[in-house]
Amino acid sequence: PSAPSHLICGCTVLPQGAPRCFAVATRNNEYLMLSCGWEGGLPRALLWWSAGDGTVLGSSEEAANILVLKSSGAYSGKEFVCRGKHPLTLQSQQCRFKLEAPVLVTQRSVVSVFEGSDVQLTCILKATYLASEIIWYNNQNQNVWDAPQKYLLQREAAWSNLTVRETDGNRDEGEYWCAATNAVGGAQIPITLNVKKYPSPPNVTISKLLYSRQRTEVELEWMTRGSGDLTGFIVERQVARKSSPSSGTYPVGKQDRAPSWETVAGQINPDVRGHKLSGLDPATLYAFRIMAVNHRTMGYPSEVKTPGKETPAQPQQ
Repeated sequence: PSAPSHLICGCTVLPQGAPRCFAVATRNNEYLMLSCGWEGGLPRALLWWSAGDGTVLGSSEEAANILVLKSSGAYSGKEFVCRGKHPLTLQSQQCRFKLEAPVLVTQRSVVSVFEGSDVQLTCILKATYLASEIIWYNNQNQNVWDAPQKYLLQREAAWSNLTVRETDGNRDEGEYWCAATNAVGGAQIPITLNVKKYPSPPNVTISKLLYSRQRTEVELEWMTRGSGDLTGFIVERQVARKSSPSSGTYPVGKQDRAPSWETVAGQINPDVRGHKLSGLDPATLYAFRIMAVNHRTMGYPSEVKTPGKETPAQPQQ
């Protein structure tokens, strides 16, 4: 049997299809490498690069042609053509592409969320011949990689999602930036994050506040006034008066410039209107106040009250 035509000395075989070409950037986008090949012909086709206007770039080589260029923004939007010529073709064959800087888009340029919730920002990279990596910067212009506990990244080749966890109005509101860079340019787009507070809950009034006989427990009851959503209640305590070895009792305010309020019961069920506190010091007079809460929005504190004795014979203090 006769040998295949491509093994016969002196035969001429037309390469299949047309030239194929692509562009890649070296590490850190320092150089551009344009590659072109047209396989399968005998003799091998001659290949050369030209600009979109026909200007020849580099020199012709057999079988493949690689053109190396210093990365530059001047190449963005420029067309490059790889031409191939074989003895069996009357005209040269070609493949072409245009180098472009990355183009970024987003589904929403302004995103609003209630405080305390997670929120997702999205950035999409439009198709380009050159690979580009999407990088996120937060509202302090810091790379989000520096705070993995606060941010969650999800990414594919053409998109990236940034999740901001447990948003806080004072810390997380502002402009976030999605950026991408390749060997011929860069792009960035802002996404504004608005963190809203939940509406204020109704006001609270203390209706009952009594010590136990031993003054180690106190029983509270309260009512809500007005309308508004709420998710719970907070009870706060302040030392109103302490025992003094020399003079019996003294107002704390004269000894401590700013008596602090201490949360002693948090996130009480919104359907509850009473609470019992134990573990009190009988020698200390306490003041109490209650606030309604709507998620992270605190209502106005109730009036401040000090408890009276459970036994009617004991005078209120």
